[in-house]
Amino acid sequence: MSRGYVTFEVDGTVFAVRVDEVREIVRVDPTDLLPAGERTVAGRELGLLDVRRRTVPVLDLRRRKGDEAEAILPRRRPLAGLVVDRVTAVVAVTDLVAQDADERALPSYAVGVLRPATGGAPVLLVALPQVATADEPPALEPSLGTPVLAK
Repeated sequence: MSRGYVTFEVDGTVFAVRVDEVREIVRVDPTDLLPAGERTVAGRELGLLDVRRRTVPVLDLRRRKGDEAEAILPRRRPLAGLVVDRVTAVVAVTDLVAQDADERALPSYAVGVLRPATGGAPVLLVALPQVATADEPPALEPSLGTPVLAK
C-alpha cells in the first residue's frame, strides 16, 4: 500500500505517482537533458539526466521543451523518471481517495483514478515507466503518448 502521492502537472492536467516509487524531485534546466540515442519508452524518446554524477533515464513530458521543469526521479532501476512542468504537492494517502473506474475506460498510461478527499477534480494515477535493458525486449508498458498532454 502506498504511503502517499506526488502530484504533478503536465500542460495544466494534474497527475499522481505513488511516493514509494520516487527517490527525489529535482529542478531541471533545459540544457541538463541529454539524448539517449534512439531508445524509446512507450513511444517517447528517452533522455538522460545527470544528478550528482548519477545518470538517470527520463521521459520529457513537457509540451514546451525549452522551459525549466522538475524531474521526478525513480527510487529503483529499471524505472525511468519523468520530466514534468511542475510538481504540485506531496500528499498523504488519505488526501487522495481511490475511485472505482472501469479499466477499459482509462487512458492506457493510467493505473487508476484518485479524487481529493475534500472534493475536487479527479487525478489520474500513473506509474513510472520501466526501461528495458539491452538484453531483453521491451515489456508492455502504459503508453505515455499524446493523451498525457491533452486537456
